[in-house]
Amino acid sequence: MFVAIHVGAIYLDSFVHFTPRQLVVPFASTWRPHAVAWGIFATYLLLAIQVTSWAMRRMPRKLWHRVHMLSFPMLLLATVHGFLAGTDRSNRAVQWIVLAMGLVVVFLVSVRLLSLSRGTRAGSEAATVTVTRDPNLGRTGGAREEIEV
Repeated sequence: MFVAIHVGAIYLDSFVHFTPRQLVVPFASTWRPHAVAWGIFATYLLLAIQVTSWAMRRMPRKLWHRVHMLSFPMLLLATVHGFLAGTDRSNRAVQWIVLAMGLVVVFLVSVRLLSLSRGTRAGSEAATVTVTRDPNLGRTGGAREEIEV
């Protein structure tokens, strides 16, 4: 929604005139074509991520995951777009916020990657879990079953 509002506001803006073509075709803009192109590429990645979110249950999990990994380059493209095209790029507060958010993303990705590497080492052996089922719903004599995870 925010990207749609952003693009709509730019289209309606009278300071710099954009045609519909300039808003969807990279490097077609006459105003800062490289800066606008970064935003267009980020928008295409965002659209791919969103469409696959809606279709997640109807597509292979591996494909869905690969598309969603495009969130990282999308974030990078959008950040570059903001710094090249944004009017607030020289504002120190904006610079510190972007730096802080970038550090948070790097930290969280590092934590995730470290937990994955630990999980594969620790989880290399199959775990056995004992599940108790009571077919009589509270009566004695429930069955025990072992499941390998």
